[in-house]
Amino acid sequence: MSNTINQDQELLLRMRSDDEVALKSIFSDYYKLLVTIGYRYTRDEHQSKDIAQEVIVDLWKRRKDIRIKYSLKAFLTRAVINKSLNHLKKKDKVVGIHDFNQVGITTDNAEQSLLYEEVLENIQKAIDNLPPKCKEVFTLSRYHDLSHAQISEKLNISKKTVENHMTRALSELRVTLKKYGVIPLFIIWIKSFFT
Repeated sequence: MSNTINQDQELLLRMRSDDEVALKSIFSDYYKLLVTIGYRYTRDEHQSKDIAQEVIVDLWKRRKDIRIKYSLKAFLTRAVINKSLNHLKKKDKVVGIHDFNQVGITTDNAEQSLLYEEVLENIQKAIDNLPPKCKEVFTLSRYHDLSHAQISEKLNISKKTVENHMTRALSELRVTLKKYGVIPLFIIWIKSFFT
């Protein structure tokens, strides 16, 4: 990036004055970087391009009101990360047992295939070994896409009790997954429940 913070501020001032050339400058300076950052999260080139474009279009739409405290690069980077995580949250609200390839386990060879099956089996065992109410809450949340409030109403328990069951279930699954080195994406998955 050739832009300094002062150049970024000048571009933002020009954008506030509806200068489309400033927008094109921002696009040419940051688009490839934003696509790369988005791809780190989504692992989907098309989606990463869409997210990068959305962030830049959002910047243009909010140009009159937006105030950037630090650098434009940091602001755009954070926006892409947030949009990417939101995309994952919507797309993969459940890290489905049969979609476990998403978290880095591939089935390219026999050894990996056995590991994959072992991970799937252990995740299912961890879910099956949860106390009945905890398992029910987890299943309603992750496989039926119900909110904590909906589960609370359906099971006639408090929202806090639902949260406690989810915390316990996720904690036990985290321990199971830790053995296989897939914790980083699982942590993102856990955080998606509390945002």
